[in-house]
Amino acid sequence: MNYSDGYLREALPFYSPPASLVPPEVERAIAQENESSGLDDEDLLHRSRRWTYALFSEMRLGQWVFRPRTNGAVSWGLTTAFNNPFERCAIGLMDPEHEAPGFGLVLTSQVPMERPFELVGDAFFPRLEQTFPVGLGSARIELHALAHPAGATSACWARSRKTALWGVLTAGHAVRHVTRGGPVAMSLGPQGQLGRARYPPIDAAFVLTTPPSGPVSPLPVAPLPCPAAGFRVWVDSQKVPLQRRVIRTLDTLGVVRTGAFPVLSFLDLPCVPGDSGALVSDVNRQALGLYLGSMNTTQVSGGVVGLVQNLEQVMHVLKVDPFI
Repeated sequence: MNYSDGYLREALPFYSPPASLVPPEVERAIAQENESSGLDDEDLLHRSRRWTYALFSEMRLGQWVFRPRTNGAVSWGLTTAFNNPFERCAIGLMDPEHEAPGFGLVLTSQVPMERPFELVGDAFFPRLEQTFPVGLGSARIELHALAHPAGATSACWARSRKTALWGVLTAGHAVRHVTRGGPVAMSLGPQGQLGRARYPPIDAAFVLTTPPSGPVSPLPVAPLPCPAAGFRVWVDSQKVPLQRRVIRTLDTLGVVRTGAFPVLSFLDLPCVPGDSGALVSDVNRQALGLYLGSMNTTQVSGGVVGLVQNLEQVMHVLKVDPFI
């Protein structure tokens, strides 16, 4: 997806939602950012964050109405999906070239559909006095790692909260064929050992290694909520750090402390195979998550986005603390 601030500015409502309907966690996160935050257009990106989490909050409170546009085959899964939308619904920008133009709600099905992407309805939020499009698409996910971390990327050092043993964090699918306690091939140094993994559904693993030889410090983790559409992030790929933009995200308020389903963010462009497990950080180098791979949202050329697993959720399910 070709992100631009101009597209986000055109797609968003031109004003912020009522302050009383924006979760206080969002305003605290915005208050922590200042002119040195590195944001290109603070007003625009803060407005994006406010709308994103105001919508999630109103959905959680049941203060919205779904108005279907179609009675066709694509409506088969909508009722089920909206029974628990926080697990399945992302909010942010749609790809104007491969999906549809606009800022709204996107449901993703991994079951192939007759149409790769379709606007299936509108979400009306009476207290916000706004209506947003709802899109449904099928997706094909390509996880960017080989079978072992020797072909993947370690995000950072980590230490178990239960045993105080040291290791590294990486993507869970990179060790998907290894049982707990089993050997893990490493690109450098001696062989590792799988300490804990939660793949599926949480795509993360803690691989035990020799402790760090030098001094380490706690890795700063970005406060919730995670960045919304338009925010710049860095992916520490194997070759060089890569700059990407968030285009949409799942709800991170009140749902990261679960292992039942993954909390993901979506990037405008993917990285390359072997980058799975790479650390994703905001412009202040505060950790956001682990890079996982790419997702083709349209089953045709183009329309490919990057996937990021939320780090707060990783820390919770693996019971580790991250270090650099």
